[in-house]
Amino acid sequence: MNNVKKKIYIVISSLLVILLPCLYVLIIQASQYNFDFTLAQEFFNNNTNIFWLSYVLVLTISLVLLSLIGSTIITEFLLFIVVVGLAFANNQKVLARGVAIYPEDIFMVREIKLLMTMIDRSELIKIVIVVLALILVCILLFIAAKKTINLQFNKKIIYPLRGILLVFSVFVLFLFININEEGSTMNKIQKKMDIEFIDWSQVDNYRVNGFVLSFLNNSRVQPIKKPEGYSKDSVLKIVEKYKKTAKEQNQSKEELSDIDIVYVMSESFIDPSDTDLFYEKNEDPIPFTHELLQSSISGKALVPEYGGGTANMEFEALTSFSNYFLQVIPYQSVVPKINGFPSIVSYVKDRNYTATAIHPFDGNMYKRVEVYNSMGFDQFMDQKDMTYTDIFPPGGAISDESAFNQVYDVLTQDDKDHFVHLVTMQNHQPYSAGYDENPFEVTSDLLTDDIKVRMQIYFKGINQSDKAMEQFIEKIDQLDKKTMIVFWGDHYPGQGLFSDIDGEHAELVHSTPLFIYKNFDSEHSDIGSQSLNYLTPNVLNELNVKETPFHALVNTLNKEIKGLTKNIQLNSNSEQFELFNEDSYPTLKEYEIIHYDLIAGNKYSLKEKFYSIEN
Repeated sequence: MNNVKKKIYIVISSLLVILLPCLYVLIIQASQYNFDFTLAQEFFNNNTNIFWLSYVLVLTISLVLLSLIGSTIITEFLLFIVVVGLAFANNQKVLARGVAIYPEDIFMVREIKLLMTMIDRSELIKIVIVVLALILVCILLFIAAKKTINLQFNKKIIYPLRGILLVFSVFVLFLFININEEGSTMNKIQKKMDIEFIDWSQVDNYRVNGFVLSFLNNSRVQPIKKPEGYSKDSVLKIVEKYKKTAKEQNQSKEELSDIDIVYVMSESFIDPSDTDLFYEKNEDPIPFTHELLQSSISGKALVPEYGGGTANMEFEALTSFSNYFLQVIPYQSVVPKINGFPSIVSYVKDRNYTATAIHPFDGNMYKRVEVYNSMGFDQFMDQKDMTYTDIFPPGGAISDESAFNQVYDVLTQDDKDHFVHLVTMQNHQPYSAGYDENPFEVTSDLLTDDIKVRMQIYFKGINQSDKAMEQFIEKIDQLDKKTMIVFWGDHYPGQGLFSDIDGEHAELVHSTPLFIYKNFDSEHSDIGSQSLNYLTPNVLNELNVKETPFHALVNTLNKEIKGLTKNIQLNSNSEQFELFNEDSYPTLKEYEIIHYDLIAGNKYSLKEKFYSIEN
């Protein structure tokens, strides 16, 4: 009887190990479609090769765990919990930002408490209930199995078999891990199966190749690909070329001094009038901002992300480098590893400025503590360091009014020249706060009742930001010290707001308001649509102050390509075009070589003082 039980147990365990990876692959693919399993099934019906390669990978991971743990039930229990957790996290990111989870996003688990605050409370309750139910069911199944099938296997047989299984499965897993290596075994198999990864667009990569393989494809990527023509000589030629350009340009320019500069990257701040074609609003949520856009230097910031990814926009604005060439999140994987990463911070500190960063949230998000240290900020104030901490909306984040008050205190605390970089948090999702009064109403056939309510709550939020900015400007205008405020929205809001106008209107939902306000010599000019890597050079140009050779390179590129993001490129007239042949733009090639040199190369440009001004 005992032998019969063993045979039944082995058969059932084998079936579970073989069949459950199919379910795991289906669950995680369905998370791409808001858990529509019909769409996930259709995807695999049309892409059988992708399914089978994904299945073998998940099966291999299952076998590695099984050989280490020795229990089918515990192995599958752990895998199931991980898959469900990953699927939910992926679904939330897709809904919020339209992009899937990348391997480097896993590091954000360290900030799980903070991330949970960004999820709608009703959704959070559902998660907790589902997870607890799954854990309870799995525990009950495990107890029932132990009572029903209490079998003892010969350890002299089982342990060697587990050892063989471990060696084999680890070997196969190693083959998968090296899938990106040209000419490797799995790379050849992938190509024979007509599977091609889309490195230049991860949105398309996940859409075409499914979650599992695309996630694998991103698990071992270099921060930036080595461009053809990279060498010490090529870098030195670029350095000398733009040192000469900068020297010529700087003859008619002054040194930066006696002007305070404030960068304000406003969370999820957009111009709602850009969407008037789709949504009818009863009143303008940002009247003062519209006045500023008409009276100051203004335009549109072409941003690389939608619904999130704030740190990527911040990286471009501060450093004048671009995410266009990068395959990772620079704040997570690049900047902390390079001491003294060139930026507006290093530029102003060379001119005896005090540099302060303020972020009314937890400073550990996106490794900002390490990033700001690398850039050379003198101080970083997050929510625990701030004097002003009023909350808006109810139950939300520290208000923009509080953040602006903190900036004002820094500017007026002494007579030093200041550079202040503020990253606000007030208008971060979720948009579920209740207001006693909300004057904003939206009507559109495109909106569900739920999205309409969220949009009206969002408009209330940016209206408060607009008022806070007006109060801040009034105080800045009273200062004797010359002060410049550089303002832009980081991206469109997530949680499904405005998601129905993407697609053919992609540029619209990747464009946010940008203005440069001065309490001196202020006049209006339109700088059009530009990506944020051009922001700092534009600021220096407006102040007519000296530029570094690197800024001279970026300024030269700006005359050829106004917008440079992975999804959208704008030509010299700020019109969309497709950048098929990068080699036809020699300045872009130079820009790419400099990116690689600093980020993954030998840093010849840094050694040659490309990012500073030689006396």
